[in-house]
Amino acid sequence: MSSTRQRKSEPKEEHEEGKPEEKKSEKETIKAAKTSWLSAFLFAFIFTSLITLGISYLITDSFTFGVAIPNLRKYFPRRELVFTPEELLQYDGSDLNKPVYIAIL
Repeated sequence: MSSTRQRKSEPKEEHEEGKPEEKKSEKETIKAAKTSWLSAFLFAFIFTSLITLGISYLITDSFTFGVAIPNLRKYFPRRELVFTPEELLQYDGSDLNKPVYIAIL
């Protein structure tokens, strides 16, 4: 009539060294999931940026859709300016071609 059979267990996969493969711990699985999520996000961001730049260049012959990028160096001094009191008097606003400097002591 009916006979009961026991399933054969599947053989464990072995690495090159002949050791059985160990199952990953929960922490390793979570770490791998976080890493794969981060790499997928980074890939999507870079891919979208490159596509946007390419479309912008094809449409407007500019990578910024024709928007002018301001020169930020004119807003920040390149180095610290040190003046003597006599030199500072030259920048008091009387000459319109020179900037006005204010000393902080």
